[in-house]
Amino acid sequence: MAIVNRLADHYLRDPWVYSGVCILQNLAIASSRTGRLDDAIRHYRRALELDATLAGAHYGLGFLLLKRGETDGAAKHLRAFLGNPPRGPEGQRWVAHAEAALREVEVVPPQAAAGMEGA
Repeated sequence: MAIVNRLADHYLRDPWVYSGVCILQNLAIASSRTGRLDDAIRHYRRALELDATLAGAHYGLGFLLLKRGETDGAAKHLRAFLGNPPRGPEGQRWVAHAEAALREVEVVPPQAAAGMEGA
């Protein structure tokens, strides 16, 4: 957690020096793993402002938005990920995961999903 805080502090103090998309994506991953989902979402969005083609940022942001119940935004980012997926065996696992999540989002409309929360 300390390294996440140090990286975030450096980035916030001098964003021009620390604005690389790799750092932003790593901050997003670290924030997500430490339960700081709002920070993770913010870092992914900033990375995508700098480079809208970042498949990993679309993937991570899509699943974080799903956790929040923001299915429209999640579907948008999962589709963007699937439009430019990583290659190789590891990439295939992520593609399958994103495809399965997208199928679920598209099958259950947001209104129905909201009604199912209390069930």
